[in-house]
Amino acid sequence: MIDLATLVRGLVTFILKPELAKTVARDLEQLDRALASIEAGTRLGGRRYGRLARAEKEGGLEGARKEHERLRAKAKARAKMDLRLWSPAHFREGARRESTDVLHVSCLVLDYDSGAPIEESTSHWRGCFHVVHSTWSYTHEHPKYRLVLPLARPVMADDWRRFWDWGAARAGMRNDPALKSPASTFALPATPAREAPRIALVRAGRLFDPLESGLSLRTDVVPDEVPLPGPTHFRGDPDEKTLDEHPDGYVRDALEATRSLREDDFDLFSANERVGENDFELFGTDGANETEPGVEDPWEDEFDDMF
Repeated sequence: MIDLATLVRGLVTFILKPELAKTVARDLEQLDRALASIEAGTRLGGRRYGRLARAEKEGGLEGARKEHERLRAKAKARAKMDLRLWSPAHFREGARRESTDVLHVSCLVLDYDSGAPIEESTSHWRGCFHVVHSTWSYTHEHPKYRLVLPLARPVMADDWRRFWDWGAARAGMRNDPALKSPASTFALPATPAREAPRIALVRAGRLFDPLESGLSLRTDVVPDEVPLPGPTHFRGDPDEKTLDEHPDGYVRDALEATRSLREDDFDLFSANERVGENDFELFGTDGANETEPGVEDPWEDEFDDMF
């Protein structure tokens, strides 16, 4: 468990991963050379050439090109498997990282991969304290980023699905459409190079309270300090190379501005928008986690895209 200041500082600090970027770039270059060899009718050799040659034998040049695109996507996905992760979920002691073992979730995390402008996305959460950081594949032309909304009180795992659905709808449904289970993990801020484009910002506001807002009918007691097994990104890891996007005063000032807000400075809901107890009847007594017969439950996938 970490406090808000430690969480925020970690979310605006990027892990520098130049070796990973070089590995991905090398794989992409080798794939491009292999395809060029296939198209020129020359023999290059090597594992990647062999994969494309087999695809050409079965589907001609079009088959080789399709396999080339598939392998390029797979090479880019290597970043997903090498980035450090974090989760806002609190698990039962000794449990595995599965939804059934989550006690509560303390942050709403939304991924924006559509290229929507950051200012447009943050406007949905005006008045709420939140953090935004770019993700690995962020570019100025197509921004990809993550918005983290720390909660004043955690949401119980049984209530998480309806709460996340509300958050996705509030975000205008332009965030990553993949459902997020309570056990989802997310990549920590990371960048391939010092000169790579990236962004991190903190918006002052009140901590959003799901209980006060009627989006959760109960909450959980935040546990006492839990000892960590070793160094972490949030508390400092001597083996981690990082880039801090902001001076120390930036986070401190945002937190101070948040603490100084009055009750009337915050009104996320309009009069006809506030959730009431009857709104939970949408799911029925036991229907919140039901799926239609024969339809695969998307919440069975515990793993976030990590990208």
